[in-house]
Amino acid sequence: MGRVDRLVLHGSLRSPEVTVTAPLGRRDGQRPLRGRADVVGRLLDALAARSGPRIHVLYGMGGCGKTSVALEVAAHAEVPVWWVSAAGAATLHAGLLAVARQAGADRVRSTGADQVAPTGADPADLLWRRLAARRAGWLLVIDNADDPGLLARVGGELVDGDGWLRPVAVPGLVLVTSRDARWPGWCRRHPLGVLDAAAGAQVLLDHAAQAGTSEQARLLAARLGGLPLALRLAGSYLAATTMALIADPGAAVSFAGYLAAWRAGGGLPRAREPGGTGRDREVLGRTWELSLDLLATRGLPAARVLLRLLSMLADAPIPYRLLLEPRVVAASALLCGQDAAGLSRLLRGLSDVGLVEIDPSGIPVLRIHPLVRQASRAGRAQPELDDYHRLAVDLLCQAAGDSAGTPEVDTWPAWQLLAPHAFAVARAVASADRPVAELVSRAGAVALLAGRVLDPMGAFAQAQAELQAVYDGLRRVLGEEHPATLAERHELAVILRARGRYPQAQAELQAVYDIRRRVLGDEHRDTLASRHELGRVLRARGRYPQAQAQLQAVYDIRRRMLGDEHRDTLATRHLLAGVLRAQGRYGRAQAELAAVHEGFRRVLGEGHPRTLLTRHVLALVLRARGRYEQALAEERAVYEGLRRVLGEENPNTLLARQALAVLRHDCGQREQGHAELQTVYAAWQRELGAEHPDTLAARHDLARVLHAGGEHGAAQAHLDAVYDVRRRVLGDEHPDTLAARHDLARVWHDGGQRERAHADLQAVYGIRRRVLGSDHPDTVATRRWLRENPR
Repeated sequence: MGRVDRLVLHGSLRSPEVTVTAPLGRRDGQRPLRGRADVVGRLLDALAARSGPRIHVLYGMGGCGKTSVALEVAAHAEVPVWWVSAAGAATLHAGLLAVARQAGADRVRSTGADQVAPTGADPADLLWRRLAARRAGWLLVIDNADDPGLLARVGGELVDGDGWLRPVAVPGLVLVTSRDARWPGWCRRHPLGVLDAAAGAQVLLDHAAQAGTSEQARLLAARLGGLPLALRLAGSYLAATTMALIADPGAAVSFAGYLAAWRAGGGLPRAREPGGTGRDREVLGRTWELSLDLLATRGLPAARVLLRLLSMLADAPIPYRLLLEPRVVAASALLCGQDAAGLSRLLRGLSDVGLVEIDPSGIPVLRIHPLVRQASRAGRAQPELDDYHRLAVDLLCQAAGDSAGTPEVDTWPAWQLLAPHAFAVARAVASADRPVAELVSRAGAVALLAGRVLDPMGAFAQAQAELQAVYDGLRRVLGEEHPATLAERHELAVILRARGRYPQAQAELQAVYDIRRRVLGDEHRDTLASRHELGRVLRARGRYPQAQAQLQAVYDIRRRMLGDEHRDTLATRHLLAGVLRAQGRYGRAQAELAAVHEGFRRVLGEGHPRTLLTRHVLALVLRARGRYEQALAEERAVYEGLRRVLGEENPNTLLARQALAVLRHDCGQREQGHAELQTVYAAWQRELGAEHPDTLAARHDLARVLHAGGEHGAAQAHLDAVYDVRRRVLGDEHPDTLAARHDLARVWHDGGQRERAHADLQAVYGIRRRVLGSDHPDTVATRRWLRENPR
């Protein structure tokens, strides 16, 4: 049936799927895109042609309007559009996985088209297989891909064409925006330069027509170098001053006045922009400094400070209502005394002059252009930088709340937005010239929580990479044995275990446990957490006596210290019941699971994932005891509850769906059970890859169903693959390996290979009797089969 206990605590942390909807709301319908008709037309023609190169790269210096062009193409595309941000690895890969899921959403599941994937179910392979299979056209925009290496296969080069971008014939078009001009020859490149004087003047007039004549606008546009971002900032400035009910003393209110002020503003900060000239950077630096000066004359000098603070965060949407807690801001040295109303005025001011874009829908967020962000971060002296880092850490800690373990389900959408900033700040404070240990420790704690709400089942490598970077910083600053460093190492080990890398996970958890035991003591909650996870890994490796010993010790301590119904006590008791189930002691396991379920129901509620997953394992025990109808009713309720709380393709929901499919088959609903197992198997491959233990468990179940239906050849193909991987990864004597070998021998027998089947089943029986014991149900089942099917 597969190993189901391992996700009870950690697997339920799957974040909601990231949005891949094009942000068309960022287009300004009142201000047309100027000077870009040719490139927009070429890209739309390429999209419609459905032939020729399918990877197009729009490249140019920051601020030249690449994203605006992509938005214009997306707005006029008469095909489905997906939009993915490449500002960071985690966001990029989670977005592309979401595209892979959505690209297959219109396929008929009952056809079984995805029932058998290639053995190397790489996420990028999945994406391109699904994109190529679509009959109609589509557009995929990958925005801000300034590091092309993020799109390559891990350990490979982008030019190889076997990563997230590939030179293959597909019915759609991939449009990449980037500051980098270095792309493989199989990409069609479109350079994007600055606007000519006429188009630049029109941008200024679109914003502030009353600020002067067309000729004056042309002079200003020429002086600003035709850089669209600088033109937009200048236009926003003039819109704010010319529309003011009462004129701002000293503010420019015309194109000529702005040009004079711009010429007078020497020595301003310059953005360090790859691919841009010093002239370009000077233009942009003076432009936004004028905007900040305007806000200062309006009584908002702190706008400059707030912009610098926001620029300390990641290059990702900033959930400003979650982060900018007025009480924390008001207590800081940087923005002392700013209340909620004051912060609102500062944000509105920055928005009015175009330095930030505010999106109030859903969880409200704001965005900062990467160039503005870079320039605002540059040149800070160490004492001043410490103040910004401290306030950023204080705000993140406030936003994290009182979460000491795992954030609850209703906070996941917020955490999805907070996570990039938690990682960015943790890396920044650890890499400072003179890192402050207290800030490094606190930032690491928030990053740890963020790691637990990443999408570990769909982007394991990225979750691991983010936490690894934080861990490296903590280890360098705080040392190997600091509690914050150990907490990060523990979480990395948990990810290894969730990825099915049991030997590495066990080694890491053992090391963390040994240090914590020596430094913190046997009964510290962190020591117990590592011992609990160590027991879980031992159980996954089939080492049941050792797992039971570790978990029993943890349970006894937690019960004494926390009480019978603390969620941590119940979690360990749940794992102990899982060990009993694995040992075939179904009566005791059922009693224990019933008690744990009742405890979780009282503590967390009937609909909480932990409560439902305990009920799920209880249903598996009922099935093992032959109580199929009762198990079916339980599993149906579990599946509906998890689907409602976690979503259709959450790994925990898939566990329940897989169990429900098997039970339906057992109860006579053979066709429905078969079709469901095919769907679940395909979903596991998408989420975890072909060799993950849960994917193998689903494939094993599918093989059993095929065998029961007389499809011996298909069943043998699946079981051969499952057995080979389990033997290689888990070893010859792991219970899961033996289960695959047992069922494969039965298929051989029914296919006429009786001698071979008997020889293998005799071997399986001998190993099971030695490893599991003579009375284990699996051993008994093999002995019974041999007795009932003599040579």
